[in-house]
Amino acid sequence: MNVGQLTSKCLNLLTSLCSKYDDLKNVSKIHQIHASIEEVKIGMQENVRTALENSVSLERVQSQTGGLYIQSHTNYLRTLTAHLT
Repeated sequence: MNVGQLTSKCLNLLTSLCSKYDDLKNVSKIHQIHASIEEVKIGMQENVRTALENSVSLERVQSQTGGLYIQSHTNYLRTLTAHLT
């Protein structure tokens, strides 16, 4: 073996350790919980974004409905006035 080279046993051990600890949530309960919290946080952010988009859509529909109500009421009054004269 040359200086600076690893034995195959040592290389296999280091490769195994690197694979195991490459993703800390596989070996640490705290990291597992942290990853779960991040997933929930992302889901909640998406839900809030969707709720805000729905709110904007609802406001748009309410505005259109109000306009249609005023227009229909105006047409009703015109028709009623026309029949009375």
